[in-house]
Amino acid sequence: MQRKTIEQSELTLAGLLRQMRKDAGKYQSEIAELLKVKSVTYSAYENGRIVPSADKLYTLAKYYGVSAEVFLSKLDPDATNDAVKGSELQKVKDDAGQVDELVYYFKNLTDSQKKAVYDLTKTLYMD
Repeated sequence: MQRKTIEQSELTLAGLLRQMRKDAGKYQSEIAELLKVKSVTYSAYENGRIVPSADKLYTLAKYYGVSAEVFLSKLDPDATNDAVKGSELQKVKDDAGQVDELVYYFKNLTDSQKKAVYDLTKTLYMD
């Protein structure tokens, strides 16, 4: 996929991640290794269940030789270039991605593991 086509594409972030990986002839496991995440996590990126953090998107942009804005614009096409607003928006996006990732992992735990996570979280919150 050529750069001009990527920037004008109507693909979602998940679709763009999948398309760029396939265009590069790579497996999900190879990109997961590059990002230092598990294959299941990268799969969740491509399926839109988890939004990658900004640092992961920058790593992918560098790897694919495109501007990070190509990916970031897929997160919020109405984002402005205002630096303060942009940094605040980026923090919200990063936090949302981390929360989505935690929820995804939590859903895959056993009931006893979920209870342990709940108890630990409650203990940490109370400190």
